[in-house]
This record gives sequence, C-alpha cells and structure tokens, in this order.
Amino acid sequence: MNISWNLHTGVQHIAPAERVAVAAAPQFTAENIDELLQYEPEYKVLICKDHGYALQNINRHLEKHHSIAAKERKAIVRKYAHYPLLEPSHVPLPLPLGPRLEVLGEPIDAFLCEEEKCGFVSVNRSVIGQHCNKKHDWESTKENRESWSKVKVQTFFATGGLQRYFTVHVAPDQAADPLVSVEDDADVTRVLDECRRAKEEHDREMEKADEMVARTDRTGWFNRTGWPEHLARRNLVHLSHASRMPDSGERLLHQAVRIVDLVIEKSVAGLSSLAIETRRWLKSAKREEADVRPLARLQNPESQRRYAGYWKRFMCYCLRVVATDEGCGARSHGNNSIDGSNEGTEEDEIDEEDQTEDEVDEECQYLIRDARQLFPSHGKQKELARELWCALELEDEQTQVEKMLELSGSFIFQTVGDRPFSSALTHSLAVLGIDEEMNRLRTAGDFSYMLAGVVYCTSVANLVVGVRGSKVRLGSIQGND
Repeated sequence: MNISWNLHTGVQHIAPAERVAVAAAPQFTAENIDELLQYEPEYKVLICKDHGYALQNINRHLEKHHSIAAKERKAIVRKYAHYPLLEPSHVPLPLPLGPRLEVLGEPIDAFLCEEEKCGFVSVNRSVIGQHCNKKHDWESTKENRESWSKVKVQTFFATGGLQRYFTVHVAPDQAADPLVSVEDDADVTRVLDECRRAKEEHDREMEKADEMVARTDRTGWFNRTGWPEHLARRNLVHLSHASRMPDSGERLLHQAVRIVDLVIEKSVAGLSSLAIETRRWLKSAKREEADVRPLARLQNPESQRRYAGYWKRFMCYCLRVVATDEGCGARSHGNNSIDGSNEGTEEDEIDEEDQTEDEVDEECQYLIRDARQLFPSHGKQKELARELWCALELEDEQTQVEKMLELSGSFIFQTVGDRPFSSALTHSLAVLGIDEEMNRLRTAGDFSYMLAGVVYCTSVANLVVGVRGSKVRLGSIQGND
C-alpha cells in the first residue's frame, strides 16, 4: 500500500503501490493553461486546479509555484485579462450544505455554531468555543458540552485571514476510499491523523514569522533591516492585508488614493522650478555629496504610477489602523466615521443585521490586531490622520491635499535616532516587505525596486512639504512682528 500527502492542497491519496505512476509535469502555455486554471463565472474567481484555491496574482503564482517562463506568463495573463475577478471579501459564497466544488479539492473538517440564524463557521475548536461563549452566553455543561456541529467546508482562498468557509454536503459513502482494504483501515486512519496534525501544525507556523528560522537564516539584508525581530510572532498575511489598496466599499480610502496621486503629481511638476544643483541634492542618498543626476520626472509614466502606489498603500495602512484603533472597526468604515459615532441609531434596537455587522467588526479587529499593536504614533500624527479622514468626507479637494501633505510631512521629517521602528514610515517598509502569497519576507532583490519607489515619493514630496512648512513658519514670524 502506498500513501501520499499533497502539501499544497492537503489532500491525501491512498492506493496500492502497483497503481501509482509518476507523471512528468506538463509544460503549460496559453494554449493549454485551461488544464491548470479554471474560471468560475458564478463566483468570478480563477482557481488553480493543482492547489485547489483561487488566485489573487496570476503572474506571481505561475512563477513561484509552476516555474512558467516570463514570456508564457505574460501570454497567460493576457488571456485572462478580460475575465472579471472579485476581491476575496466580495466573492459570493455557495448556499450552505450544497454540493462540493470539485476544483477546490477535498472538503475539510470544521465546526458550525448551532445557534439558530447564526451560521458562524470555524476550523478551530477553540475559536468556535469562544464564539459560542461570547455571542450566545454558552457554557459547557454535562448536558450541553458542545454548542456546535461538525461539518465539512471549503474555501475559495487559502491565504490566512482571507478564508471564508462554506459548508458542503458530503455523502457518507464518499468518505470511503475504494482502493483501501478493510485490513488496512486502522493503519490508514492512524497515518491520516498524523498527516492532518502535521499539516495543522505546519499551517500555524507558516502564519507567523518564526524567530528560530530568522536566527538560522541571517543574511546581511535581514540583519540590516531588522524585519525578523520587528515582525516576530506576528501574522504576516494580516499585516500585509492591512496595507492593501482600497476595497470597492472603502469609499473614503479611494478618495485618499486619488489625493495621493494629486500630491505626487503636484510635487513632480514643481521639480522643474528648482535649480539643477538643488535637485541633485534631493536625488542624493548621501548627506555629504550631491548625486550626479538631478531628481526629475520619471520617463516612464507607468513607473511613477507604480511608485505612487507604494505611498498609497502606506496612507491606506495608516488610515485603517487609526480608524480601527478608535474602536470603529469595519462598521465605521462603512459609515465613513473615524470617531465611532453612529447618529440616528438606537442601541436597544439591535436586529439581525446589526448582529451580522458585529461579526464583521470582530473579524476586522482580529485581522488588523497586529497592525494596531505595531504601528507607532509620534506627536500629532494620529490627530492629523483623523483630520485627513474628516476632510476626505467633508472638505473640498484643496483642503484634502493640504491635510494629506501635513500628514505626509509628519512622517517624512520625524527623527528616529537609534529606534528606526518608532517611525510609522519605517515600520510600513517592513510591512511592504511581506510577500503575502508566499507568506515570507522579501529579499533585497525582491524589495529594492519598492524601496526605490518609496524614496522617490518622499524625495519629491519634500519639495511641496518643505515649501509649505517654510510658508507656515514665515507667516508665524510675520504674525508675531
């Protein structure tokens, strides 16, 4: 008897040794990629059949997990470019206890809250117990030891923090493998249990930055950045997810992103008014020596958009952290409030929809918990973030630009001394250095272009922020006179 374990999908296969054949991995191209990828139009997701989950970045997945050449990857990405894909949080879920989706692989064990109209699902027994206790005042007794049922579930996304489990119906006879004899049943059960426990332990470890691995894999790059120590025992996927670009429902963050574009363009446009020597100093990475080339507009507009995208992620990260830190959670994002106020509602009129929103709030707070704990605040930075948020909702565009510049300047010109991670900007670089799909920290080669983008944005923003600060200080002096 031959037992194999798929580390990617967690699917076990057991068969007699003579029936197992090793097939050479196919070379995928745009013509035969349908053998590997499957688009589900009902849910608007693209699923890898080998791994059994939906993809967020097609190009990166094909490169990292299937070693497909760059030319073929570009052709494949073009092939699926016209397919609409939804964000993980917006993908509709199948109806409960429907048929399993074969493309997602084998369903896994989970626990379903038995409270009527609740529907909460978790693959962790401790989490489901905490839920029942907190939400339904359940306590374990001899008569009622458990307030949940065991179910089979699937999920479109396997990345930690993005799983949204849905229950599926699995017929009892589907659990039996016709290739396994009755005599082997005890051994099979034991081996599968060991594999399942090993996989669960592996998944838990993969979600955190392992300090022991960091100590044994100490390259000069990680020694220099200090990321492994700073992010130790934190959920890397959750941190990276907190710095994502706005979701479709985050209206004010979309406006913040648009204002960042205006700020960067305003800053770049102002470079032509400076002397070449000044721009050489702005371009220089050295305090004592000007750069050979002056700071200027990038020749490739796409490069400037990509560079601006890194500053957009930083601002989204900052605003999300400050918003949830005020206790407003996901619901406040929906109401565009940063102070937690909800005018026009009465606390004693909590209906089923309110309870659902509470669940969303709890999930939002859980996903951003590490970000809130690590994100540093200096001086008036939180206050400036609140002012920007209010301006995005209530003020005109010019005021929003001014508030964005003021908040950006507070990060750029902060003195950190020998405590680099006391700066939110330095901390955000560590978060930007997380490869969310691989759940690992980026090496120097994978991060250098991102660092160049952030440096470019801070350099051009120096022009507008510095001039603006000089005008404020000059006005203050004249007022005193």
